[in-house]
Amino acid sequence: QQAAQITWAVNDQEGQSVDFTELETADLTSAIELHADDHDKLVVGCLAQNKAGEQYAEVIAHAVESPKTVQIRAPDQTQAGSVLTYECVSPLSSPQQSIRWEVTNQQGEVLQFETEDAVVEAGFVSSLLFVTAQSSDRVLHVKCVASNYVGYVEDSSQEYITYVTESLHLSGPSSVLASEQAVFSCSSDVSYPAPSLMWSLDGQDVTRDAQQTDKEEDGGGITSTSVLKLEPTMGGHEHVVECSVDGSDVHTQAKFIVEELYGEELYADQDYEQDQNEEVKEEDYNYEEENYSYEEEEYHHKGENLDDADSQNEIKETIDAVHHEYEVYNDKSEEYNYEEDEYNTYDENHELQKEEFPQKHEDYKESDIQHKSKESAMTTEQKEHENEKKIG
Repeated sequence: QQAAQITWAVNDQEGQSVDFTELETADLTSAIELHADDHDKLVVGCLAQNKAGEQYAEVIAHAVESPKTVQIRAPDQTQAGSVLTYECVSPLSSPQQSIRWEVTNQQGEVLQFETEDAVVEAGFVSSLLFVTAQSSDRVLHVKCVASNYVGYVEDSSQEYITYVTESLHLSGPSSVLASEQAVFSCSSDVSYPAPSLMWSLDGQDVTRDAQQTDKEEDGGGITSTSVLKLEPTMGGHEHVVECSVDGSDVHTQAKFIVEELYGEELYADQDYEQDQNEEVKEEDYNYEEENYSYEEEEYHHKGENLDDADSQNEIKETIDAVHHEYEVYNDKSEEYNYEEDEYNTYDENHELQKEEFPQKHEDYKESDIQHKSKESAMTTEQKEHENEKKIG
């Protein structure tokens, strides 16, 4: 039996020769090794021949590889209740990869979805997914897997489901006094993202007077609370306060009455105000008393400085009249002395005058008494005026 000679030929898809290495083997057996590199297809031929003849065989080898990459394209909006569309894209591999989807919610529960058959276009394999998420799902976990028998790659996406709160809870007083502060609280159920809570009083926006706080819940979503503080000034009126979610129809409202102050509350306020007024009056009285003491000292220091101009003129006229009568008295006294001297000198010739002199002397004494009585009356009148000033 004659041994055959074996010859190899390797060409790519373009018919170009590809280098290879022949390995040492036993008789009647041959093997080669080569690198596919970037070749998608190789044609490998083997020719065996001897004197008796020849035989040729070939195989076509396609390049195989694991998918290189895969990418998920998520929707811009992930609103609860709407149909969400995802796309998974992977460069074509050899053999062609398959696309597989996985969808779960925050609790790890598998969600139902629909897909379209994968298509190959422009060297890419793509697949579409359609899913409808509910607000109770909170978060959507989507995974895309591209695989063949060589290997696989995967990509995942996580989106929070957006949803508005379904209801609001409003609490606050049903009535409030005009002097009291009214505090109202509005809280929302779980939502995402946090809602913007708005306030109105009798149709007028009063959100600027409220303060909102947001809290992330362990189970996902956010709860919000807004506190509104009002200071009503007029009593006897009913008002409507409303809390609403900005950009939605969710709202709630309550009515409250502003009551006037009366009864013990009013008396307490009046007593307080009266006490304040009494303190002010007492301070004013003390101040006036000090001023009066000062004026009294000044009056005693200066003498007859009276505030009332008419009284001063009246007293002045009285004093002038007394002085005038006193001067008249002095003149009469001098006249009396002169007559007395004349009487002594001419005693014998003026017997009649001597008899009249005692009567004139008594008249002068009576005039002196009247003068002193008027001076005393003037002093009494002045003291009465001072007392009236103190009383005033």
